Amino acid sequence: MLSNYTCLDSKTFNVEKDIIAIDKQLSKTISILNKKGYYTEICSSASISRTFQISAIIHDLIEKKLLIINDNTKDKIKNIIKKYDYDSTLIIFKEEYKFDNLQRVIN
Repeated sequence: MLSNYTCLDSKTFNVEKDIIAIDKQLSKTISILNKKGYYTEICSSASISRTFQISAIIHDLIEKKLLIINDNTKDKIKNIIKKYDYDSTLIIFKEEYKFDNLQRVIN
């Protein structure tokens, strides 16, 4: 898997080699996929941070009087925010695989 990260041993703080850093939320899924031969290249877990970033930007724009919210702009601004206020989990595989049946497994 491609990564700009490396891992440190939590006890010795030595740089560890041959380790893949993966988001904890995806680690079990990525492990299972790779063990089954569905090799992954990149993965990223969805997070709630985008919502807070959008909120902070809008707050700053209002504070600096660069964004004026009134009856004419309110719905337009809400619609623009809805378009970008999401995040998604991403898994990119090394090869193209056809999955006939995908289902969510909850442990």
